[in-house]
Amino acid sequence: MNILKVVSIGGNFKSKIQILSDQFNPSKFKDGTEIGKLFIGSEYTDIDADVDNPVVSDAPIEIKGLKVQSISMFGVDAKSISISDLVCSGDVSLQDVSTNRDLEIHDVTIEEGDLIIEKSSIGRHMFIQVNKLPYKTSLSGTSVSEVSYIENNVWESTSNINLSRFTTSKLLSNPASALYANKKNDLLKFKPHDFSLLLQGAKDLGDQYCSLKHWFSDSGRLKEEDMAYFHMNDC
Repeated sequence: MNILKVVSIGGNFKSKIQILSDQFNPSKFKDGTEIGKLFIGSEYTDIDADVDNPVVSDAPIEIKGLKVQSISMFGVDAKSISISDLVCSGDVSLQDVSTNRDLEIHDVTIEEGDLIIEKSSIGRHMFIQVNKLPYKTSLSGTSVSEVSYIENNVWESTSNINLSRFTTSKLLSNPASALYANKKNDLLKFKPHDFSLLLQGAKDLGDQYCSLKHWFSDSGRLKEEDMAYFHMNDC
């Protein structure tokens, strides 16, 4: 089934919210299953006015196996959220979202948009794994109670990540080298790799390096810890 314009969901739910390409075989992406713009919770209209439509769910929210123009979650409170195995031509945006358990975003291809997880509270773990993220990834203002996994994503030369005011008990980044420039240093400068994936020029760039230093130390990545420490002092 294709819905080429807008799907908007709001209200209080006691059972799962599932948006699947095929409810009988949800494990596979089904070519041809397409939704236009998907709004869950409050939405912004074309005249920049909020449509107040919050979502409170005592159960998980799952979106899987679709092709969508964009996904927007705003003012959502759910047990857990999973977005996987889909192609999105625009932004995947989660703002002012709260979960009791995990947030999972994996096997998502974003073609011409950003991944935005801002001002949100994750009650357990956050997984951002095996995604194609060509532009901005912003975790600004988000808090994760336990471990954040940022692993095996495909980054482009146009990619950057914003960790401003992002807090998590532990960050596991694999490969860690994805955070810094994929080029050889000029040895005459005696300078470690730049963390080119970080949003350069940010006012709190030093604070972001400080957070990275502690996260690398906790996960035993001493080489990256030293590099983050150098750039922290260099800001």
